[in-house]
Amino acid sequence: MGFNTDILSATTISGDTILISGTSVNPKQTIALFFGHDSLSPGDTQTYYIGNSINLTAPISSSDGRRVIMPKTGNIVRVGICQTVGGTLGTSETSTFTVNNVTQSTQSTITTTYTYDSSSANISYTLATPLAVTIGDKIELRWTTPTWVTNPTTVRQQMNVYLEY
Repeated sequence: MGFNTDILSATTISGDTILISGTSVNPKQTIALFFGHDSLSPGDTQTYYIGNSINLTAPISSSDGRRVIMPKTGNIVRVGICQTVGGTLGTSETSTFTVNNVTQSTQSTITTTYTYDSSSANISYTLATPLAVTIGDKIELRWTTPTWVTNPTTVRQQMNVYLEY
């Protein structure tokens, strides 16, 4: 958590300290926004768009109806990805996840090394480059799959996107 502070200014008169100006401490706040999708068996070299429709599979085209609208102005600083593979485990080829600010046409990479070779995972990623957002911006996550030797099946994912303001 970061803090904004003002420098104290004080004057001492005959051994007593008189405070001239006070300290302003403004801790940053964080909101967790929920993203996810229902079970799907991902294809090779596909791009899926993930929003807040957890009861639907992730589509292969961007959809305004699934994006999340930012409730505050700030920076997306971290994303947690929790997944389960309910069917066949995938081989160790890696997927890429990005967070996209559709409104401002900006994005930040979450990870380029995500694998589906275990039945479950819960990993938190701190963004190397936080993504700036403004209240009302529309956000989506993009999942780009590799060419697997063995594709995972029945994949379900939930993500927490952390907005710091």
